[in-house]
Amino acid sequence: APASYVRFEVPSKSTFNSSFSWSILSGKHAVALCPVPGKTTPNEGEVQYDLEITDEGGDYTLWVRAYDPKWSSPATWRLDAGEWRALKPLETTGTAVENGVFRMDWLRLGTVALAKGAHRLTFLASGKRPQKDYPFFVLDVGLLVRGAGYTPNGAGDPARDVQESIQRAKKQVAAAGLAEKTDL
Repeated sequence: APASYVRFEVPSKSTFNSSFSWSILSGKHAVALCPVPGKTTPNEGEVQYDLEITDEGGDYTLWVRAYDPKWSSPATWRLDAGEWRALKPLETTGTAVENGVFRMDWLRLGTVALAKGAHRLTFLASGKRPQKDYPFFVLDVGLLVRGAGYTPNGAGDPARDVQESIQRAKKQVAAAGLAEKTDL
């Protein structure tokens, strides 16, 4: 498990024009910039998350769960009033697909130094996706993780993932007939 983490899912502010309610999403709901029948599609959208670092701070790895970048509008992100950075994953993992078509991935975006206290994380999606048809960007959930050894999967909840890992280990031990000899 990570030393500490901050999970963010509900934005404090959003100009994204829509949302999706897919079963594969963390809270079954994600903010989206996309065409909506009968409405003009905005060319860009911004979503902000107000975060609180309650421990001593340090280096955090930033993960977000977003729609497949190959099918998404260009996006950037920044922490507080820092420089805008391109949303280009250094690692992609934990892929889930809705209806055999809609792909959500965990994207590792980099490492940020965070001091104890309040911070704002902002994402800006702008322009048409690479297919040049319309703006499209979906953001489900994100994590700032301090400490090594955790890669998100599914809903990206480290506390739940650790408990599920323990339960799987107990089942494996029981299936091997070792339950009486081992105290997990």
